[in-house]
Amino acid sequence: MRILEAVGLDPNKDIRRERLSVAESTGAIKDRKIDAFFWAGGVPTAAVMDLGSTPGIKIKLIAHADLIEKISKKYGPLFYRWVIPKEAYPGMTEPVPTIVYANILFCHEQLEEWIAYGVVKTIIEHREELMTVHKEAEKLTLETAVKGSPIPFHPGAIKYYKERKAWKE
Repeated sequence: MRILEAVGLDPNKDIRRERLSVAESTGAIKDRKIDAFFWAGGVPTAAVMDLGSTPGIKIKLIAHADLIEKISKKYGPLFYRWVIPKEAYPGMTEPVPTIVYANILFCHEQLEEWIAYGVVKTIIEHREELMTVHKEAEKLTLETAVKGSPIPFHPGAIKYYKERKAWKE
């Protein structure tokens, strides 16, 4: 909705919205029931891979990284630029600059420091194992972990990031 708003469209008036999963959306494209859809997810997304491989269907991802400043001004520093490589999906002919946003792990502010520290340490230091579950975990680095939060970081997380020299005061 933020992207549509940033280009001057009113999501409540200018489009007909459907609430579909990415798999349902790709099925609706194949059945010619919808013209386009938005999704947020790791790349590659299996349903989009399937859509791009469907005979008679040509997918087109729309670049929108140029909207980051406008969206961030209104909604905060959660968004940053990322490029979907042209090899990501069948039929792509060029890389597509997009907006991505931070995934945030929330906890209660009174969570004990040692637990928050341990969770962050486990996630960062076992990234290779997470990558076996989903390729997007390769983007989970110390650099990406410390940016893009609209809420304060937990002291346990900060302690770990400082030890790893990733925390900037």
